[in-house]
Amino acid sequence: MTEEEETHLLPNSQIVEDVMRKWFEENALALKGGAWGALLGAILMVAVGFNWFGYGFGWTLGGTAEKMANQRAEAREVSVLAPICADRFVAEATPEQRADYAAKSERDWEQKQLIEAVVKFDGRGELGWALRNACAEQLKKLLASGQTAEN
Repeated sequence: MTEEEETHLLPNSQIVEDVMRKWFEENALALKGGAWGALLGAILMVAVGFNWFGYGFGWTLGGTAEKMANQRAEAREVSVLAPICADRFVAEATPEQRADYAAKSERDWEQKQLIEAVVKFDGRGELGWALRNACAEQLKKLLASGQTAEN
């Protein structure tokens, strides 16, 4: 009996199985290379997408995007409120508080505590470190230029 005659005697599922086995044996190396290529391509796409190498597509996760938006909002708020804070300190501080502020020039953190004690914004609890720092910088500029409520 020839091989062709034997093939006709096998059930259809067995024929398909034999054909598939031969095909996989002949193409195993190509499949392995293709799988490795797909895996490396996926890793590279993610790496470039999330800017792991500097330049990329700019993808971010939701938490990261929210954090960045909050930082930008706080920076805008600080840039608007810092000059107002300094003006309010000059206008609302008593002469004793102003003298106390000048005496604490070597101790920044005490100056910032004094700023927070004098200046209050409606709807805000504490001023926050960023606003206190920016207010102190604005106040230094304001006092250095000699522009005070007394002038």
